[in-house]
Amino acid sequence: MTGERRDTVTLSDDRRYQELVAHIRFTDDISFKLLSLVPLVSGGGIVVAWAKFEAKPSALLYVLSLFAAAITTALFAWERRNIQICQWCRTRAARMEERVSGPTVRGVLEPGHFYRFPAAPAGIGKTEAERCVYSVAVFAWLLLPWMMGMGTANLAGGAVAILRVAYAPAAVLIGAVALVLCVAPIPTIPADVPDV
Repeated sequence: MTGERRDTVTLSDDRRYQELVAHIRFTDDISFKLLSLVPLVSGGGIVVAWAKFEAKPSALLYVLSLFAAAITTALFAWERRNIQICQWCRTRAARMEERVSGPTVRGVLEPGHFYRFPAAPAGIGKTEAERCVYSVAVFAWLLLPWMMGMGTANLAGGAVAILRVAYAPAAVLIGAVALVLCVAPIPTIPADVPDV
């Protein structure tokens, strides 16, 4: 209602910093869990599919391949948002550290946990590792029918023949989306967005 006064809660800088660090830990925890689960589940699924289907034409294999690749691509799309939020939190935490950091003897500000944090070796950090893991998992799923010799096999029969024709465009579409997600930069959220 208009005219009512809203109670405002202001957080101290220390409390705000603690919240940012907790959020960074939370997003990193999710990222690292997915980063370990995606190759484990994909690798296990491919091994099971390889053992189960034994290079026999199967409509289920085509559907499984497309489904797994699409789910992995969707997880990576969601993970890119997680990366974006984490980068935003890190930028805000670094700015807070910069404000409270005192100069050293040489007049240079003291590094903090986020402020003046060293760059990843060769520029390859968590984000680049995620791009590699997700793209390899997606393309492994998409290549599964060909890896099993089904891409060149003489497939006859209703559902399998239809899926074989539909598989290539669907695989190209999913692969293209995964490729775009891998090479497209993750947009940054301006660090000066006002608090809600």
